[in-house]
Amino acid sequence: MAASSIFSITAMLLPILAWGIINQSWSISLPFIGIVYKPWRLLILVCGSIGLFAGLIMMLFPESPKFLLSKGKTDEAIDVLKKMHKWNVRSGDLQISEITADEEDIQVQNDTSLESSSLLRVFLQTVWNQTIPLFQKTLLIPTILICTIQFWMCVGIYGIFMWYPIITDSMVSSMSHNSQNVSSICDAVYAKQAETLAIDKNVQHCTEKLEDRTFIFSIMMEFFFGMGYVVIGILVQKVQKKHILFATLIIFGTCGVLTNLINDKTFSLITFNMFFISGIGIQLLCGITIELYPTHLRAMAICISVMFGRLGGVAGASITGLMMASNCEMTFYIAGTGLIVSGFLTLLIPKKENEKTVESVVE
Repeated sequence: MAASSIFSITAMLLPILAWGIINQSWSISLPFIGIVYKPWRLLILVCGSIGLFAGLIMMLFPESPKFLLSKGKTDEAIDVLKKMHKWNVRSGDLQISEITADEEDIQVQNDTSLESSSLLRVFLQTVWNQTIPLFQKTLLIPTILICTIQFWMCVGIYGIFMWYPIITDSMVSSMSHNSQNVSSICDAVYAKQAETLAIDKNVQHCTEKLEDRTFIFSIMMEFFFGMGYVVIGILVQKVQKKHILFATLIIFGTCGVLTNLINDKTFSLITFNMFFISGIGIQLLCGITIELYPTHLRAMAICISVMFGRLGGVAGASITGLMMASNCEMTFYIAGTGLIVSGFLTLLIPKKENEKTVESVVE
């Protein structure tokens, strides 16, 4: 949760960065590649460069000792523990005489049937061996529940967040011009669309600049998103993760439903921004997933869960794009209701019976 808090707080830098770049008026014609280079292209380049730099840094991180131990690489696990001890304590050497893993976390590596197989077959067989256990016996129901919850959370959160700048800017613009016929988020979206079409019905116009208050609301949303992680980091020590997830999805899912029911521009915009705080539930669900599965299956369990989440995000963004112009209200009702239903589904996730950890004997 601490890492997620840092992530969300630094995420406030993104709207600040966009504020300084995207509202500029310059443009550079590049006829040799047939484009006009504008500020939004520079913003994408800068954001992509940051991601590339972060990916390169990830290569410096050591592998998880518990994962190495589950793969039978005891010496490598001990070396990583000693390195971590040196980084954190910076005095003395960690002396370890023995380290053992939970029986459920020990993955047998003596299968010689694939030694002479092709790389592709080894890859597919490995994926199969790690995926099938997730859908067998006691893990079937938790896997289905987690994938379903992840899917519907991302349908609502990522689906609408893709259109966050347009929706927020439409509302802020109507507030700036004191539009009397706009009282809700969807009224603002419809009014902005009508204004754009009125310019020239034969030409598709793109909004290249945003209202200043759009960036301010985005910064505030990211700030409260980070504070949500801080609060959860405190609560998680005393309350079960699934109960926190339940409350998170119910509260902020309700905000999504209320967004278009409130006929006040300011409060409608506030509930709209609060809806996205439900995104902290994604990390909570990942934490629950890690606790449910043995070490050698956790990575695949997270991958399967996130895969369903990404599918939900793509589906949500596509559906929102199609419905926003003609049936905006239903978009928020679907997103909010999806989170509320997902909240109740979290109560069905079973608790792991044996809370075991890797044991080590330190001299």
